[in-house]
This record gives sequence, structure tokens and C-alpha cells, in this order.
Amino acid sequence: MNTIRCSIVEDLLPLYIDGALREETAQAVREHLSACPACRNEYEKLAQTLTLPSAPDLQEEDRRAFQAFRRHWKRKKLQVALLCVVLTAAVVIAGCVVYQEVEVVHDLFSPTTTVVLREAQTHGTWAPVPWEEGDRLRFEGLFAERAVTLDANSDSAVTLRVWDDQHNLVVDELTVAPGEEVSLKTLERNTDYQVEMQTEAEFACLRFH
Repeated sequence: MNTIRCSIVEDLLPLYIDGALREETAQAVREHLSACPACRNEYEKLAQTLTLPSAPDLQEEDRRAFQAFRRHWKRKKLQVALLCVVLTAAVVIAGCVVYQEVEVVHDLFSPTTTVVLREAQTHGTWAPVPWEEGDRLRFEGLFAERAVTLDANSDSAVTLRVWDDQHNLVVDELTVAPGEEVSLKTLERNTDYQVEMQTEAEFACLRFH
């Protein structure tokens, strides 16, 4: 005679399917299932849900998953390789552009003022430097070196003196030889200065930078 209630059997079914019940209890569940169509039907449905796939099925599923992962990884490696090629090309192109335009960038942030002197002998007197534009020297730009260079092809040295707007002498008799660069660090950036010169050169080229 079956002495286990259906509600108890339903609670025991997961353990029964897993084989986790003691033999006496499992035997009682088996006897109940053989006599109770409702519980037997519940057991069959639950068994289909809880039963694990067989080993061959698991191996085939793992194989398919591994193949899918390998295909995905190959695509990723190809994408990374293409990205590296594109980035390398971009860096090379950018480097070439910067190299070609470095003079333009230098002129933008550190403009140069060039003065060409022809037949400019002063015969021992002081004369204003003949600027192409305006009548003052002004070092503009954050990266201005504040220096003067006399071109190596100049005929003779040029001596300079510099006055500020209050007519204070800030540079006194600074001589620049052909091919020489002389510092003007005592001058301020973005400030106007009047520059005078003495020279006996028939040709000279001054570059303020």
C-alpha cells in the first residue's frame, strides 16, 4: 500500500532523479510512481528538464563553441593587424607633413625680420635701421629667440644700439660680424624698440629672430 502523499513525492522528485535519496526512500518513491499516474507524469516532465546531455553531445557542443571562438579570434586578429597598419601609416604621413612644414610652423611662432642693406655706409655716424615695414623692432611670438644674425656674405660688420620707447639706451654698441649670431635677450617680447646702426658694408643682411 502506498503511504507517501503526492505533495511529498513532488518535493522528492529532484533528489530522486539525481539519485540523492536513501534506498528506502527511493524505493517508496518508485512504488508511489508506479501507482500514481499524476506523479508519474510529473516525474517524466521533470526528468526531461533535469537530465544532462550525454557525453558525446557535450563534446560536440564544446567543439562547435571552440570553432566559433577560433573564427571570432581570427577575425579580431585581422582587425587588430589592419588597425596597426592604418595607425602606422597615419603616423608616418603625419611625420612627413610636420617635417615638411616645420619651417612654416617655426615662422608662425617665431617670426623673423630681415633687413637687407645696400650701399648703407654710415661713415662713422649713427643711422636708423631701414626696416621694410614700420620703423621699430618688435620680437613677436612666444618662441622668439631674441637674437640678431649677420649673413656670412655681408661685406663688413654692423654695430647696433637699441633704444626703448622712453628713449632709454638698452643695448649700447653691439657689433655683429659676418656669419655671427648675437643674443638680444635683454629686450622684451612684444615691445617696440628703435634700432640704430653703424657700418661700412656695401652689402649686409641682418636677421632679427
